[in-house]
Amino acid sequence: MRDNFPRAVPSLPKFSMLRRLCHGVGLTAALLAVQTFNTAIAAERFSYQIKSGDTLAKALNAAGMNGQQAYKVNQALAQHLDLKTIKPGQVVQVERNLEGVNDSSSFRVLLDLGFGGMAEATLVNDVTVSQFAQLVPQIRTVSVEFTVSGSVIDSAVEAGVSPEVILELSETLEAHVDFKRDFAGGEEISLRYEEAIYTYDGQRKRIPRAINAASVQTSKGLFEVNRIGEGSEQKLVISKNGKIVLSLLLPVHDARLSSAFGRRKHPVLAGWMMHKGVDFAANRGDAVFAVAGGKVTRAGREGGFGRVVRIEHAGGMETIYAHLSKISAGLKPGSRVRQGDKVGEVGRSGLATSTNLHFEIRNGKESLDPLKATTLRRLDNTPAVAAQE
Repeated sequence: MRDNFPRAVPSLPKFSMLRRLCHGVGLTAALLAVQTFNTAIAAERFSYQIKSGDTLAKALNAAGMNGQQAYKVNQALAQHLDLKTIKPGQVVQVERNLEGVNDSSSFRVLLDLGFGGMAEATLVNDVTVSQFAQLVPQIRTVSVEFTVSGSVIDSAVEAGVSPEVILELSETLEAHVDFKRDFAGGEEISLRYEEAIYTYDGQRKRIPRAINAASVQTSKGLFEVNRIGEGSEQKLVISKNGKIVLSLLLPVHDARLSSAFGRRKHPVLAGWMMHKGVDFAANRGDAVFAVAGGKVTRAGREGGFGRVVRIEHAGGMETIYAHLSKISAGLKPGSRVRQGDKVGEVGRSGLATSTNLHFEIRNGKESLDPLKATTLRRLDNTPAVAAQE
């Protein structure tokens, strides 16, 4: 069995210490720092590097676990992360026959996901306990202004703006601005957004977060985008020449709009098809809120939606919250929810290529664009979520 794990590794770190050390340093540095606290432990320790086509179960089997043991560890770790995100090159560390434990088949598993964090599961007497630590990023606010010369995206990139930020801006204003036709050159664009900076093994990764404010001059007029409020009361507000044209109560706080309503090439199924809602890129576990009060008609798994909550509102309106990692405890068909109630947590269940919330608004079988004021007026509790054109 050892042949499948070509190199022995030091004892696994104590997780509480690892969690503290993850604040502000790379996980590998944290691992090395705590190794000095674990010496002279007579347990078998192995390391397995995931290769293309491998699964976590294969690595655990190679470490000596039987199918049932590997399944329990898989299930325990799946509480904290989507096992589909494990990639070639990531390392699984396994300690077998733990010292001081009255179980000859005990295991501790440490899964290093690089920038994605570190997960640990312990199996003793057929009982698993798992924990997860994320890298803690440095957050900085970015403010930038630039003049359009040529394409908007080329001008933005030249000014140091990430393409993802301009994509979010164009998706947000899609119902109002054509980013290919509404710019003649010379228009001013200003942006304010946050950027998360992660450090791992001496490397840095910058991930843009949601746009907090933007001002965009176009041939149609001046458009402004602002996020107002916190938590379940945060709104996305769009105005044209100083007049509000949209005010959407957001289903997830500080999430980046990653895909708008309309036809697109499906990221999983590949073919072109109608995207019947909007997607918000967010962290796994972020709270998802009901944008209007109503009655839950579904709370469970549903095909490509994965874990989903459907809420029925007055006038035949419905909101859908999909790809959840968890559904709020006690939520079931027939439950009543108020605007701002937590209905679940962001995840990657179903047909999703990344951690996000898929959000839809429907009237019967008709799908409506959540980023249009005419849609929001038709929802229950409209005074809280809609604005005048």
